[in-house]
Amino acid sequence: MPLSELDHDFQMHLRQGQGDEKLFAVFYNHYTKDDEKTEHEGRPIFKDEVYVRIVTPGDRNNIVERPLRPEDKLRFRRQWEIFEKGEEGVAFGTRLEEWPLVSRAQVEELKFFGFRTVEHLAEANDNVCAKMAGLSDLKNKAKSWLAWAKEAAPMAELHAELKHRDDKIAALEAQVTELARLARPPEGAVPVPTKVK
Repeated sequence: MPLSELDHDFQMHLRQGQGDEKLFAVFYNHYTKDDEKTEHEGRPIFKDEVYVRIVTPGDRNNIVERPLRPEDKLRFRRQWEIFEKGEEGVAFGTRLEEWPLVSRAQVEELKFFGFRTVEHLAEANDNVCAKMAGLSDLKNKAKSWLAWAKEAAPMAELHAELKHRDDKIAALEAQVTELARLARPPEGAVPVPTKVK
């Protein structure tokens, strides 16, 4: 990049990527026509390119689809790692399908508007909420549910640890019982005399 095009805002690096966690980004393979090779070969020539699709949840008019730029790999690092592994693009957070407070119909409607997770819904822009009936209520429910889940997380972790401990104890008890069974002489066995000095 030429020096004349650089933004001289020294705090730019502090704001870079701010708000990206609210976006739904996915990388995918796309083919485009290679005009130069098509002209040279006299037949249509296509090339594979990696594209990125960036969606602002709730704003159907704010969808970006374009060829990959090097900074996209850093900007959406987790999504890029998933793409490199050959896995389907996913959003991070609790998928709407797993959220018990919405119906399947609501999930499909929300997906139509670009929402994929409860976190996307909780971060919905107020302007978007004003355009969709009932979205403000769902946004508030999402925020409350996420706050509840965060508060309940330590208790759930404790329950998981206790269950793991109980499973270990049960396994050890089963081993002790089996060892005791193996240590007993078989029925009808004649005891071996011991020498007394």
